[in-house]
Amino acid sequence: MIKRNLSVFDFFVLASILTIFVFLALTGYVLIYHSAEAIKISGISLFSVKWDQYRGIYGLAIPLLGSLVLTMVSLLFVAIFSIPLAILTNEYVRGRFRRVMETFADVSAGLPTVIYAFIGVAFLSNYLRKFVESPLHNFLGFIPLFSCTPFSGANLFTASIVLSIAMTPFTILLIREAYLMIPKIYIDAAYSLGLFKEEVIFLKLSMIKKAIISSLLFSASRVLTETTIVSLVAGGQFLASSCLLSPVITIPALIVNNFGYSNIYYGIDEALYFSALILFLISMTLNILGFILYSRWKKSLVV
Repeated sequence: MIKRNLSVFDFFVLASILTIFVFLALTGYVLIYHSAEAIKISGISLFSVKWDQYRGIYGLAIPLLGSLVLTMVSLLFVAIFSIPLAILTNEYVRGRFRRVMETFADVSAGLPTVIYAFIGVAFLSNYLRKFVESPLHNFLGFIPLFSCTPFSGANLFTASIVLSIAMTPFTILLIREAYLMIPKIYIDAAYSLGLFKEEVIFLKLSMIKKAIISSLLFSASRVLTETTIVSLVAGGQFLASSCLLSPVITIPALIVNNFGYSNIYYGIDEALYFSALILFLISMTLNILGFILYSRWKKSLVV
């Protein structure tokens, strides 16, 4: 009876894995097919900084740069928010309040990002511009990162904050799982050597640093492909600037704002397919690296 249950379970697991691989293969085929058409139509101009649909010029350099910069800045904020909160939840909070915090993190991680996008549009963008971005520009305007005037709250800095808020619960869950996988014998041994609580915390962090990096890679993949938040609070302008307070456009925002106009602008859909292929490859690379790093760390846990 047990063998039959296991075989049925294995069958469904194998079927699920094969289904995922089939969908990935089909997605890759469609993207590659249309990307080849984009290369035939636009050629090297796909890698330029100019986007002019009226002339059939579809340069993807600025949206690609915007996606990468926004991901890196957001990831910095995710690390700043998630690691201390994970330590607080696992080390200093106890009882009912800890259960409340864990439940809140679980629920927040499952919320659709459109909710965070509306929070950013209705609340955070105006307050960040008034109380954070304008003071940064006024007092630190001599630094290139804050040299531009924040005319609106829709810019790279606001989008990074909103994205980091949306991805922090997801990252906390991954770090918390790694935290709980540390063998108790190591913790008891550390305390038996006379280490203080803070020293044990740093020891635990050093033991799960690979898991933390892998969780940040998974979060980076989600930030890179996020559409709703960047469409509403990133500004959506073709600008290449070193200033964090300037509007920015990303590949997902470019796709959602321009896809489907092939009957008006020749070759635009193929160019967007090419940009989606680039995004797909980068996202897959981040996920694979995160999975490999997490697997190696998990194997290194020897009791």
